[in-house]
Amino acid sequence: MDLLPRVSPDFSSKKYWDNFFTKRTATFEWYGNYLELCGLLHRYIKSSDNILISGCGNSKLSEDLYTSGFMKITNIDISHMVINQMKSLYRSRSEMKWMEMDINQMTFDDSSFNVVLDKGTLDAMMSSEEGTDEIEKMFAQIHRVLKIGGRYLVITLAQDHVLQKLLDYFPSNNWLLRIHKVWVEGDDSEERYKKPRMPLFMFVLTKFVNMKQKIIEICLEDSEKPRRLENEIAAKELIKAQQYYSMLKNELNHNEVGVDVPIIELFTSDQVDEPRYKIGVIDVVQTDKPFGIFIIHPGREHDWLYTSKQGRTILASNAGYRRLLLVSLSRHHEYKVTNDDGGMKVIQAELSSRIMELAPANLSRNYKTPFLSSGLNGITDGRHNRVTFEHSSGRFSIEDFHAETDDVEYLCRRLVRENHSELKEISLLSAVASEMVLEKPFIPNVDARTGRMRGGRIHQYQQKKRSEIKDVDAEKCYYEHSQAIISYMSQIVVDAGDAKAALLFDGLSSNVGLIANAQHYFPHTRISLVEDDDNFIQIAEKWCGIDTAKLHTIHRLSTKSFFKSPALEETSGYDGIIMEVYLDSENHLLTPLDIPQIRSKLSDKGVLLMTLVTPTDRDLSHNAAGRPDHWSDIQLKDGREAYNNMKREILEVLKANFTCVYLFWCRNTSRMVIICRVADIADDVMLVSHEAMKTINGATCVPTDRMIYLVNACIKLQ
Repeated sequence: MDLLPRVSPDFSSKKYWDNFFTKRTATFEWYGNYLELCGLLHRYIKSSDNILISGCGNSKLSEDLYTSGFMKITNIDISHMVINQMKSLYRSRSEMKWMEMDINQMTFDDSSFNVVLDKGTLDAMMSSEEGTDEIEKMFAQIHRVLKIGGRYLVITLAQDHVLQKLLDYFPSNNWLLRIHKVWVEGDDSEERYKKPRMPLFMFVLTKFVNMKQKIIEICLEDSEKPRRLENEIAAKELIKAQQYYSMLKNELNHNEVGVDVPIIELFTSDQVDEPRYKIGVIDVVQTDKPFGIFIIHPGREHDWLYTSKQGRTILASNAGYRRLLLVSLSRHHEYKVTNDDGGMKVIQAELSSRIMELAPANLSRNYKTPFLSSGLNGITDGRHNRVTFEHSSGRFSIEDFHAETDDVEYLCRRLVRENHSELKEISLLSAVASEMVLEKPFIPNVDARTGRMRGGRIHQYQQKKRSEIKDVDAEKCYYEHSQAIISYMSQIVVDAGDAKAALLFDGLSSNVGLIANAQHYFPHTRISLVEDDDNFIQIAEKWCGIDTAKLHTIHRLSTKSFFKSPALEETSGYDGIIMEVYLDSENHLLTPLDIPQIRSKLSDKGVLLMTLVTPTDRDLSHNAAGRPDHWSDIQLKDGREAYNNMKREILEVLKANFTCVYLFWCRNTSRMVIICRVADIADDVMLVSHEAMKTINGATCVPTDRMIYLVNACIKLQ
């Protein structure tokens, strides 16, 4: 299986290109030798073709083509000295011509050539002082001397400005564009350790007249067929992905890796929208073993240990490897399962073509790289996708998962956010929007005939097994963020006393599990929901244990519309409002909130339970005091208020509208819970007693000692 790499474009290229060209020694060695190029050249050049080689220099390319039977070759170069040298050197090649000529002012007749071959000439011209006008003159001359159906073959490193020029000019001017990646020596050998390499491309530009539509194709592997692309942007993204990957390989191969190594994604050629594997690279020092590969059990890629920088470093150090690759599997791909290894051998075989490219420099060829895993039974049987659906805020999946905490293993159903319509990225740690414990034993959905795990949709096999679909066990909860919210929600119910507490849940995405827990433990509580997506409501009822018939009210409005509505009796007076808010990459609110309007919906003793979600992994680092760095300058209980801009934006407006504000950081879920109370209370009343909980519905799903910890861990904001 061919796996195509992609690396985040945040891996900066300008500095790398500058460094790369500084290290270059001889120009043409970077454009491949004939043995490396001939496979592609022979596809697009016939022995009967008239061939023009532009900017020939002193390359051996013409001689190699001539020897291979392509004899109708005309070489041009602007250097008088080079042309005389090459004429003398190859005077025995009678049919090959050498001419001193400027490519921008060629004197050939129109439609003289079948092929124009450019090996680095365009790169050289665009790295000099040549302006856009001069480059377009060259393109116009090439267009003039080529016959209809003729090919302009450009061998290039495709730097940003060169790539952009090719994509801007040719598809818009009746040229068919096909892009090949050239496999050169060193891609898969020890040569890669000796010097930096960048991918080489051949642009095959075919001249047509009055094409009805732009045609852009790409072929990144010798074994695959060219694939049609939608537009120039798609071509640029794929080429940049190859370049970023090579940059990263060069850094890794020369031990120049920094602390922030982007995640590497591997795609199959037939499914380029969803990566089959994601690879994280962790380097540590002072360990004995050079290199190891850890396959993350499906579903556990959302765990703090595998997602955060701190957790990954701990894992690599404890495993004892100087470089550890952490590999996660996709919920939308199928993996063949064998009887004896739970899929490990298949995964090893698929990764072997790529994984060693990321090995440390000078790793012995005799070194047998170990493949490790968490030890759970079977690599591919830990997760089963129930349904994937689109929501106005992004795409979600509901999946069953074999989970474990420090002291318990359990089966759960998770609502996982795969993307956000307004965010560029979502960290794996914060992607788990909600979690529900399951009752019945977990049965992996494996097709007995093919031995393959089911993908991301409901198959006929699954439909025949409706009795095996497990029910949500709302009596249990092991998810840290949910435990925290339930603990604080219990206090709201206790405060309401004999009166029925009124709770409002804003949106289903973060609240499906909480609503199921609340319906179980607080059956007399009036629970309302704000959700404008009917499909999501139906999915939540079917898969997440929510009884919509027992909800007091469903407000089918967006969050913004609901909180802007007048504070009528049926839309206000809530004892608790539970909502989740995303921050953007700069830690500002993704969607502005009207806090006074939210406050107006609460009762005189109401509580706002607001969860802030940090979307990127870099927000997870901790300072020496144990708090996340981006909250570390919050001065608590000491009279100082040294907030940065983001904290002023969020916390000061909360302080202005609420009497008491408490904070709790959920490290394992990348969430900050903010408890905002309208009425003041004594600190010791914040703790919910075991006796008080018994008056509600017996013991809750959060054990008493755990609830005590969660409540006492709250920090009061002064």
